[in-house]
Amino acid sequence: MERGNLIDTAEACRRRYGFPGLSVYSWPDASVREIAFRVKAIRDRTGHPLLQHGDLRKSTAGRIRNAGSPDRHPFSLQKTGGEGHYTLRLPSPTTDEDWDLLDQTFDAPELNPVGLKANFGA
Repeated sequence: MERGNLIDTAEACRRRYGFPGLSVYSWPDASVREIAFRVKAIRDRTGHPLLQHGDLRKSTAGRIRNAGSPDRHPFSLQKTGGEGHYTLRLPSPTTDEDWDLLDQTFDAPELNPVGLKANFGA
């Protein structure tokens, strides 16, 4: 995750919806590859340019919700949009420590099999 891009995306969410957040997709027990192809099917059906990132990172709803300390869990998931789509809500303001914790909450990047990088080297 490129922090600068994430910050820009979170701020765009704040301007649009009133809270900072990131767009994520999730289906129970699905691998990164399975999620990518499910989102590609939605992209093909709707024509929306979804999930074209070069790399994807995996986490679980539990890891996201339980991140942090016993007295502070800064992240939550809110069902938004169509099938499988959620917004990962971030604290406001989002601190460097929050961004570091978010990074630790996800696995290492994997090549997005339906993204621009895998298909066009971008």
